[in-house]
Amino acid sequence: MPEEGGALCLLCLAAGSGLPLFCRTRGGPPRPQLPFSLIGSLHAVHVFGAGAGVALRGAATPTTRLAWGGYGQSITLIALSSAPGPALSRLLDSAFSAMVLVLGLDELVPIRNVERLKRELRSCFGLIDALLVPGGGWGGWGLGPPSRPLPPGPPRDLLQERLERFAGAAQTGLGCLLGGRGRVVLATPHCSPTVPHRLLLLELVPGVGVALLCGPLPPLQLICTQLVPRFWGPVLEQLRGCAHPPPEPLPPGVLAYLLIHRQHGRTQSGVVTGGAQDGVLPPQRRGAALRHLYALVAPQYCAEGGGGAPGAGLCYAALPTHTGCALLRPDLLLLLLLPPRAPRPRLRPLALRVLRALRPP
Repeated sequence: MPEEGGALCLLCLAAGSGLPLFCRTRGGPPRPQLPFSLIGSLHAVHVFGAGAGVALRGAATPTTRLAWGGYGQSITLIALSSAPGPALSRLLDSAFSAMVLVLGLDELVPIRNVERLKRELRSCFGLIDALLVPGGGWGGWGLGPPSRPLPPGPPRDLLQERLERFAGAAQTGLGCLLGGRGRVVLATPHCSPTVPHRLLLLELVPGVGVALLCGPLPPLQLICTQLVPRFWGPVLEQLRGCAHPPPEPLPPGVLAYLLIHRQHGRTQSGVVTGGAQDGVLPPQRRGAALRHLYALVAPQYCAEGGGGAPGAGLCYAALPTHTGCALLRPDLLLLLLLPPRAPRPRLRPLALRVLRALRPP
C-alpha cells in the first residue's frame, strides 16, 4: 500500500460557465491553479455526461482518481487524488457543507456575482484545507489511540440531556461534547445548517469541551458566563471522567481498527501505538494503511443506497508488514490491521473478540 499523504487537489467551478472559483491542494508542488485546459476538459466531461442523462461521479486512470459533484446547478466540485483512500465523493460533500457553513446556501445557489463569490470563498479556505489534510497525523475517522465511548446508562443519559438543553439555550440544535484527543463523546442529532453559523469551542474542564454551531445570538459572553455554569457546573465530576476514557480491552496483536455501524452512521476507530517490531507496520503508517483497506472493501460492501454483503463474511489481505482483515455483516463493517503472517484460521475468532470488546453488552 502506498505511503500516506499522496497529492490531492480540490477544484471549485461555476457550474454554468466552468469558471474556476478556487483550487486547493495537498501534497505535490504548490500551485495557485490547475492549467485552464485541464480545468476545461474536466468540466466538459461532466457537462457532456449531464447532457446525455448520465451523472458522472468518478473515474480513474493508472495514476489518478477523480470525482465530480454538482450542487444546486450552481457549483461543481472536482477532486483529483494520486493515492487510494476513502470515497472522494464524501470529501466533495464535506467541502460544500463547509462553504454553506461559512457563507450560507443563499450565497452559493444561485451564483449572483462570480467575482464577488471568489473573494468571499477565501474565508472558507482554512476549513476546506483542514478537510484535505489527514487529521492529527493519523488521518480519517479521528484515528488515534483507542478510547471507549460513553456506554449507555445513567452517566451518558445525564450528559446527553445536559448537552441538548445547553444547545437549546444557545438557540441551536447542533452541538457535541468532546473528550480526550478531541473525540466526540456525545452529540445532538446529525444535520447540516443552510445559513452562516458561528463555531464555538468552549473548554469545560481540562481535556473536555463542548462545540456548538449557532447563530449570532446569544452573545458569547452570555454563553460563557451564564449558560456554561448553569448547565455544566453541576456535572464537573462526570465531565472529568470523559477526559481520559479507559482504552478498549482489545485482544493482543491488534494494530488498528475501524468499526462502522452502518444503520446509525457511527464509527469507532483507533490506532494502537505499541507493537513496533522489526517487520511490523510502524504506528505512524497504520492510519494510512487502514484507510487503504477501507478503500478496497467499501466500494463493494458499503455501496450507497443500502447495498452491501448479503450476509456475514470475512476477507483478508496478507502484506509484508501487516495483515488486513475485514468482518462484513449487513449492519456493520469491522476492519482490522494485524501483524504480518497472522494465522488464517484464527482471523474470524479474533475479529469476533474485537467486536465483542467494542460492543459490550
